[in-house]
Amino acid sequence: MSLTKKSGVPVSQIISIKAFLLYILLLKYGLVNPFSDYFPFLPFIPALDAIPRAIYSSLSVVLGVSIVTPLITKNYYQSMSLISGLIVLFFLMSSKLLFSNSLTFVACMLILSGLYFGTDYIFRIQIALLYFGAAINKFLTADWWNGLYMDHLLREVFQVSHYQHNFPADMIEVAIILGILVILIEFALGILVLVPKYTRMLIVFGLIFHGSMLVITSGRLSLHFMYIMSAAYVSISSLELTPVKLIGGNSVSKCILSRLDFSDTLFIRNEATDYFVIEKHGKIYQGKKAYLELVLTKQCALLTYFFLLLFTMVFPRLVGKISVYFS
Repeated sequence: MSLTKKSGVPVSQIISIKAFLLYILLLKYGLVNPFSDYFPFLPFIPALDAIPRAIYSSLSVVLGVSIVTPLITKNYYQSMSLISGLIVLFFLMSSKLLFSNSLTFVACMLILSGLYFGTDYIFRIQIALLYFGAAINKFLTADWWNGLYMDHLLREVFQVSHYQHNFPADMIEVAIILGILVILIEFALGILVLVPKYTRMLIVFGLIFHGSMLVITSGRLSLHFMYIMSAAYVSISSLELTPVKLIGGNSVSKCILSRLDFSDTLFIRNEATDYFVIEKHGKIYQGKKAYLELVLTKQCALLTYFFLLLFTMVFPRLVGKISVYFS
């Protein structure tokens, strides 16, 4: 019996859940540290203000366990996803300082993954709400229509050099066009996600949109959303992966490859061979050819994509912490 069947969760959901859990573990690591400065939280919802710090610290430990368990065991995806999402949402309701749109969206997607009952419409509606909410907020804000918000964002906040050099402060028309385009695109994405037959168009259109925002802002805006929306798109995709069997070779390297796999479709079959062997599409590949065929799999492409985004977000933080430590 395959691990995917054992878990009872579709491959697309496994990938999505793992991506969201890693996001919390690596980018919101204070949440899984009971001694974090996040505790006790700043006042937010009055009914929660009186909860003792020990409760939050205990829930932080539970959150850490619920995140790590499915990553290690390759099982309990739905139950651990539900627990993780509920705890993160509870933390968000307890702290003004902690709140962010990206983390709130991740918590909601994890809860919905825990409640998954065979239809992806629960995810489609959540994604639509995100895009519609963002579009309506901008639509009702005058500074998005007159270009002041976009101009300030690019010129002052992110200090995008190619924007500053090519468009003088009095050339507001470019900012107006960009602002209106963002509003229209977010409305369009909110509509497309609700129509299953346009799923592929949505994913391509959405990735281009978030990728373009990264390019325009020199990589300083939308990287977090690029990652979490990629995970969300996978949850509504009809992604199919061909299982690959890892045969022979070094058992440690096979175990690492299997654990790194986002989809649980790399399976280990131990055989006494001196070289690495894989079985793919019913064909056997050995040695260098086996490694090449493994690199060309969708499993490897997904792993590379998500890990590259994670690395891009985590690395600057690590460098900052190391610099502070040695300064």
